[in-house]
Parts: sequence; structure tokens; C-alpha cells
Amino acid sequence: MSFGGAVSAMLTSLKNNKRSRTSTFEKIERYGSNSKKSDKLFFRNKATSEEISRIGEEIRRENKRVFLLRILLITVFCMVVLFAIGFVKF
Repeated sequence: MSFGGAVSAMLTSLKNNKRSRTSTFEKIERYGSNSKKSDKLFFRNKATSEEISRIGEEIRRENKRVFLLRILLITVFCMVVLFAIGFVKF
């Protein structure tokens, strides 16, 4: 009996799916048991409030520039489409 490639692929998939999988909860428990440190997060680098506000301003400036660039590209594309439609005669 020749089943073809579809059945062979199905059998391979079933065989591969038989392996045991660890749950996310087990991974979390294993991670927690390995680290003997406290549960608090620790960050070595600290930013001052001036640095945080400067970074925020830079991000706002960059987002505004990207927004204006997108608006410009969309406007140019729409004008080109309208210009092309103007020359097409139905």
C-alpha cells in the first residue's frame, strides 16, 4: 500500500509531537530555585531625571519627524495616483 507523501508527513509529525514538553510553570520554578538572590530587580546603571527628560524629548522629536515623513509620502503617492487617473480615458 502506497500512501504517498501526505500520510508520511502526518506520521512524522505525530512522531515528533510525542516528545515531552516542560510547562512554563516548571521553567519558572527551576529558574527560581537556581537564583539564590532576592526577588527584587537590580539595575546597575541609573539615569538622572534630566537624562530621562532629554531622552523623552529626543524620542518625541524623532516620532514627529517619522510621522511627517509618512504623511509626505502618502500625500505624494495620492497625488501621483490622481494625476495618473486624470490621463486615463474611460
